[in-house]
Amino acid sequence: MIRLKLNRLTRYEIELANLITNSGVGLHCERIAGSGRRMTSICDCILTFFKDTYFIELKTTKNSFLRINGKIRIQLQRLMDFCKENEYNPPILVIKFLRRGFVFAKLDSELIKYVDYYDYNKTPIKIRDFLSNGHKISSVSFEGVEKVRC
Repeated sequence: MIRLKLNRLTRYEIELANLITNSGVGLHCERIAGSGRRMTSICDCILTFFKDTYFIELKTTKNSFLRINGKIRIQLQRLMDFCKENEYNPPILVIKFLRRGFVFAKLDSELIKYVDYYDYNKTPIKIRDFLSNGHKISSVSFEGVEKVRC
């Protein structure tokens, strides 16, 4: 059996897709192969929640905060413009804070500039609640879902 060595970001994208898919009925997430490698790539994963479709961009950081500027800002603005032009749901920015957890943010009209993990960690919610309720940014928990090794 051939075992391919995956780079760090690919592993996190696969981990996120598996966590979302295994977190309940109606949820499914697929990683887009080659995301970020071409100029036409707009997102890392596509999430479906019953009949709704969301485009997801994943960013990781070992710090307790993430600044959204420069190349990241341009990439997220392009994703927001694509979703708006084609009348899709607002895209979702997922920030994986290493050894801490995930923060999900819906990118409606304005890009956020700064996300601190401890600002949103007070009451983590389930992903179904984040998608179905009016939350704009929140820490998301995947309790009871097994992590799949990549």
